[in-house]
Amino acid sequence: GARGADGEPVAAARRVTVEYEPDAREDLFQLGRMIVPQNDFVVRGPLHLDAGGVLCGPVSRYACRLACERAPPHRCRLAAAGFNNERDVFLSESAPKWQLAPGERAADASDDASPENEPGDAQWDALTTFGVRVWKPEVGAWREVSVHGGVHEPRARADVAGRRYPDEDATLTNGTIVDLAGIQLLFESAASMRAHARAARAGDRRELSDGPAASSPIPAGDAAPARIVARFNARRPQCPVQLHTIRLEYDDEKRRALAHDRRPYIFPACGHVHAFAPELQRLPCPLCRTRGPFVELRLEWGRAP
Repeated sequence: GARGADGEPVAAARRVTVEYEPDAREDLFQLGRMIVPQNDFVVRGPLHLDAGGVLCGPVSRYACRLACERAPPHRCRLAAAGFNNERDVFLSESAPKWQLAPGERAADASDDASPENEPGDAQWDALTTFGVRVWKPEVGAWREVSVHGGVHEPRARADVAGRRYPDEDATLTNGTIVDLAGIQLLFESAASMRAHARAARAGDRRELSDGPAASSPIPAGDAAPARIVARFNARRPQCPVQLHTIRLEYDDEKRRALAHDRRPYIFPACGHVHAFAPELQRLPCPLCRTRGPFVELRLEWGRAP
């Protein structure tokens, strides 16, 4: 439902068009449910077939956008909704939309633009139907992000946006969590990733120098595969359809002890990995619709020649 600057519902239906112009200073990335060229990152979430046999889910087809600066410090700003194949941002009728108050600026308004000089239609903002929420470590509370990148209190009603926090922005910082209809994504800065990589390399060097097989290029026995598998499982890989953790085991006995729906299965035709589900043996891959066998993923280990 649309609301005017006074907060009251707009009585007559009205079409609002806001024009976006490319910015050579930024790269734009999109996240969404659909596997289409417009989405740089596909976030599927739980899926189901509707009455027409089409895969649906709570994550929007074009869920959100990331505008990333090309020049240092390479900040990334989050905004709800994304562009479709016609280069439009389309919002459902049920999505909250409102006109900004006189003198209020959209969060993504250019620094050299003033509200008085912008066209009236530019002074609107909106939320998506299911919402894009963000948790930043320095804030310590959940917020909801609007189409223009404004930061709001999570809404209490589906058709009304929460109050805006004009002093906060949707720039991602290290440790930020982005929530898309319950699917949570963790943002890690380049500096943090480099620090973790250095720590991991240092840990590997300590293990190789202090371990019983320090003189061997490959640790003796099952030490090497066990360490690799443990590091992989520490990332808590998740089935993209059933949304629970799957676990790799190098040891056959440990693998057989796992619940069947916790074992990784793969569609070799496309390479996508899921947790086991009986119905997937008869269906194409839920992520890309490629047909083929659905088999258990097992690890093998051997010395390189």
